[in-house]
Amino acid sequence: MRWVRALLRRLAEEGRTVLVSSHLLAEMAQTADHVVVIGRGRLLADCSTSELVGAAVDAVVVEAPEPADQRRLRAALAGRGIAVTLEAGVLRAATGDVKLVGDCAYAEGIRLHLLARESRTLEDGYLRLVEDQVEFQAVPA
Repeated sequence: MRWVRALLRRLAEEGRTVLVSSHLLAEMAQTADHVVVIGRGRLLADCSTSELVGAAVDAVVVEAPEPADQRRLRAALAGRGIAVTLEAGVLRAATGDVKLVGDCAYAEGIRLHLLARESRTLEDGYLRLVEDQVEFQAVPA
């Protein structure tokens, strides 16, 4: 894959147009500088990879060691209008404001083991783009 990436970049640097069709978004994030997303025969996006990544929702991940603290922090953030999900003991707050989340935990007297802004990816941008499209929604198991 590294060789293919280098070949594609070299061809592009020579001024050639390189068209790659792939569902491997992590790979495309390393290779492409422009993406075209087509769904059900319609053009959904025609933009730079950075623009599609920028369309993703900002998030802060937080880990409080005590389940009771997780519940309190979740309620406190929800009280400030911030949507929060919990998965495998890690809270994911739908905001890019790390300070706000940290200050909220501090105000509640909650000890944290993790507080970080989540890196957005090309996949995140793609999922945001197609989130309202029934064809692309995940089916609960």
